[in-house]
Amino acid sequence: LHRARFGGALLLTRQRVEKRFLFHQGVPVYAESNLASESLAVQLLDAERLGRKDYERVVHYVSREKCKEGQALLELSLIDARGLFSALKEQVRQRVVECFGWPEGEFCLDASAAPAADAQALRSDPIALIHEGIATHWSAERLLGELAPGMARYPHRSRRFDDLAARLPRHASVEALLAGLDGQVTLWRALQGARTPQAL
Repeated sequence: LHRARFGGALLLTRQRVEKRFLFHQGVPVYAESNLASESLAVQLLDAERLGRKDYERVVHYVSREKCKEGQALLELSLIDARGLFSALKEQVRQRVVECFGWPEGEFCLDASAAPAADAQALRSDPIALIHEGIATHWSAERLLGELAPGMARYPHRSRRFDDLAARLPRHASVEALLAGLDGQVTLWRALQGARTPQAL
């Protein structure tokens, strides 16, 4: 979807769990989930940015006013606009990354769904999201299994290498691996000095 610069909605389902992501030019900008544990108020409670009593105030306000949690947080003066923006961006990140832990599921695309214009400010870098999702949820065995077909090849730097490398989180094992991708050694050899989930 990132490469195709997809615009629209991606619905991911697994058993009774549903997550819907809105994309703008191949970048996720908004996320919805039917899990109560992934609500904005719970996210802020877990991050200790919201106390238990204030959390209960938000839940009650949302129920009474039939509004979204973000609006309730603002109207109850529990968060300012900048804090809400940061929390919503973090919510998109968490919801995307969590999906990498799904062992199975289904997806559906709807190119007719368009995000609101202001949602585009919540852009998250897909490269960093994919990297975090895989490093967090995939086992070393799974990673090595996915990489196995290319282990005897001699990877070299493409035109996009520097751009992609700059978008990865800085980690010593990642740096070591990237330095070894020079076309002179096999992928298997390059991986020997960087066997962390981040590098794989």
